[in-house]
Amino acid sequence: MKKEQWTELKERFSGREDQLKTYVFEMDPDDITEFSQARIKGNMIENIAKYETQFLTGVVQLAPISVIPSVDGKTAKCMDGTTRTKAKQRAKKVDNTQKILVSTYHHVVEGFCGDDWDDFKDQANDHDGAQPATDEDMLASILGRVKSGRLARILKTTLGNNYPDTTTPEGLSAFAKEGAEWAKKTLYKNSSRTSKWFANRIFKHISANSAGPTKMTTRTTEECLDFYSNYGGTKYNNLGTGNVQTVSGDEKVSEVKESHRISVFNAAAMLTFALSNKGGLFTVTLNYTSTELRGLDKDKLDQKRRNDTKSLSDRWKLLKDNTIDLRVVSVPQVANDKQQVQVHYDSRQNGTIKLLGPQGEKKEQMSMAI
Repeated sequence: MKKEQWTELKERFSGREDQLKTYVFEMDPDDITEFSQARIKGNMIENIAKYETQFLTGVVQLAPISVIPSVDGKTAKCMDGTTRTKAKQRAKKVDNTQKILVSTYHHVVEGFCGDDWDDFKDQANDHDGAQPATDEDMLASILGRVKSGRLARILKTTLGNNYPDTTTPEGLSAFAKEGAEWAKKTLYKNSSRTSKWFANRIFKHISANSAGPTKMTTRTTEECLDFYSNYGGTKYNNLGTGNVQTVSGDEKVSEVKESHRISVFNAAAMLTFALSNKGGLFTVTLNYTSTELRGLDKDKLDQKRRNDTKSLSDRWKLLKDNTIDLRVVSVPQVANDKQQVQVHYDSRQNGTIKLLGPQGEKKEQMSMAI
């Protein structure tokens, strides 16, 4: 932690200094055996050498490093303060009496999780004597929060109903602006970089990678089967069960949640159905997980659906005499998806594609090349 964080912690324990000693104490620097490092660049090597010299000439450590103790309490993992810890370890090789001041408060009392530690480490990244966080440091931490979806979760909590519509350029610009202001206020208030500087780079990143936060709908298997039962345009009815083994109206409905499972799971289910349901309809719904959807805009998702549809139809064509029919459909999952069941392939309709609305009526039909 940096000096300001240490001062704040001491103020919390004003008049209870003995209790604070439960969480803040000295230990052998060599017992710090793991490191969780926030900084990716910067002048770490030079700073380690500088701190080593200071410690060997009697300079007192101004603030404790934060650690998570091992189960047996004999070692610890450094959560912030890597530079000072490595400097102490080097100093101990010269002076065996060197100790390092550590704090377990945030682990033991606050119960910090990964997100908490990320924020804390970034806030502490420019403690007394250190070089300020580099541009690379700051961008890596902020864009990491964009990619993981954490920045979106933070803004949804803080903005509530004012959270921007990130499916539009204007909404993405607003997201970048709000995210930058949060980062500047919470993480890097001492940085010379302005919130506008952060906003420009957040917007550039999410625009270039098409990986900005988007509205996604993920459905459980039960929700997927219910949607298809209501709007699929067939006699299939499997409401409220979530059971993909059910055969209804000579139709069995499977689902693809992850593309890589098609060759094993869906192909095997197709073959099993064909062996005992000659003339039946095997339907596969494309119902992807959030991991599969991450980073996909509408165009990329449609291409993914086309690829998976081709993979499924190719496997269906391998069945001897095509003893069953194949249908591949998708349920709406991202912004700009029509709120209908989209039929990507139907062997009974010569592979045509169409959209089915809430009443199951045909909305559109065109040839589909696979």
